[in-house]
Amino acid sequence: MRRVLLVARREWLEHRRQPAMILSMAAVLAMISGLVLFVALLMALIESQPHSKALFEENLATAGFQMQDPIPTVIEGVLSSFNFLLFTQFLGMTAVLAGHAVVHERQCGTLPFLMVAPVRRWELVLGKVLGAVGTPWLLYLVLGGGTATILALLDVTAPFAWRLPPASGWLVAFLLGGPAWSLALASAGAALSVRAHDVRTAQQGVWLVVFLASIMVGTVLGGALQEDTVFQLVVALGGLFFTALGVGAATLLLRRDIHL
Repeated sequence: MRRVLLVARREWLEHRRQPAMILSMAAVLAMISGLVLFVALLMALIESQPHSKALFEENLATAGFQMQDPIPTVIEGVLSSFNFLLFTQFLGMTAVLAGHAVVHERQCGTLPFLMVAPVRRWELVLGKVLGAVGTPWLLYLVLGGGTATILALLDVTAPFAWRLPPASGWLVAFLLGGPAWSLALASAGAALSVRAHDVRTAQQGVWLVVFLASIMVGTVLGGALQEDTVFQLVVALGGLFFTALGVGAATLLLRRDIHL
């Protein structure tokens, strides 16, 4: 495991040398968090002032939006969108980073040296996968977790407490399900990166994986938060299972690709 962590640490250091990349990932999550917090705080302010609430409902009716309880409806939509976007962006970022991990080594001419280093093929692949997850996971934890915690403190979100911490289903999905499936998509990205011989090919393959898997997995993670803890644990275990398959596939492809 020490060799795996050494490979992952090398990836993390490589990411730190690209602050613009980290800032762009942080900006995406920050914009999602900022917009969600703005709408939620605005609804909380309107809810606290009867005159503003009546005016808001009147304006909605004039615009053709007939809602029995407009503020809870808006809040529910905001929380649903927040969870979906949080999970899908996290999954997408890790897949993209992993999709460039091996092909980058190939283009820089360092892959043959890694092949003769005292590290097993599966350790190299798993290290690349963990390295791809590290930076997005930190941003996901700080920005996503922080935003969810603030939202949970608002009175207007109380009817939808199961979509936010400290609901057990949300915590399991956030702390276990999201990271497990990010590893799964990162392993798929690593496998594509092994087979790709240029960045453009890797990029297109990874975006196909991101589009298909993130939408499906993101829907399950963000849309099934009302399910109990056992269901969320099964989803997380599914992510670990596909991670093992992805790492195994990438290892076999790497062995076939370079014979040293």
